[in-house]
Amino acid sequence: MSTSVLYHAFQIEGVKCNSTSFEGRDIVFQAEIAGSYIRCPNCKSDDITFKDHKERRFHLPPMGRKQCFLNLLVHRTLCKTCGGLHWSHLPFMKGKSPLSCSFIRTALDLLSFSTIKSVAEFLKVGWDSIKDLHKDKLKLLYNRIEIKDIEYLSVDEFAIAKGHEYMTVFTDIRSGRIVHAVEGKDSKAIIPFLRRLYKKAVNLRGIAMDMSPAFYSAVKQELPHGI
Repeated sequence: MSTSVLYHAFQIEGVKCNSTSFEGRDIVFQAEIAGSYIRCPNCKSDDITFKDHKERRFHLPPMGRKQCFLNLLVHRTLCKTCGGLHWSHLPFMKGKSPLSCSFIRTALDLLSFSTIKSVAEFLKVGWDSIKDLHKDKLKLLYNRIEIKDIEYLSVDEFAIAKGHEYMTVFTDIRSGRIVHAVEGKDSKAIIPFLRRLYKKAVNLRGIAMDMSPAFYSAVKQELPHGI
């Protein structure tokens, strides 16, 4: 029954649940990897020998008000076919992270309408863990910005520390997405990005800005054609 719960509630497949216990207010599933899933990750051969083992604990999404964990016995195996030496890995794992993929999806869903601090407190994990998940999501969504497709940009600065420190932000006017942000508000701060635009923004038609002499002179210097 608990093996089915792991699969249907937490999308954990490839394991055999041996027991379920309670540690205070926490639910703990004790499991091992099913034999058919112990294969070489390189050549998929099942002709392997066991070299070592250890137990890993994974955070699962909560059930009601109870936190859930999976204690999983994993093996280090030597493949007799290709010679590869590897620790067991299943699809619900994300590298060496103790957070299961279903836990990560739950955290990201909560972040869509709550703060990092609130999500961390609700899921009872460190603030840094949720912050890192949020950063990874933002990188996935916004890291690959096709500068060549941008037609119109706006550039403006804003204070970040009581008027004494500034950041300059470039925004794609059509989509409203931030394309680039840099500390400072002088021409030296924005010239490196303007040079990227000169090389890659082949469809750029205009940049909207206030009458800042620093911005105007930098744009005029670095983007002399067609702006």
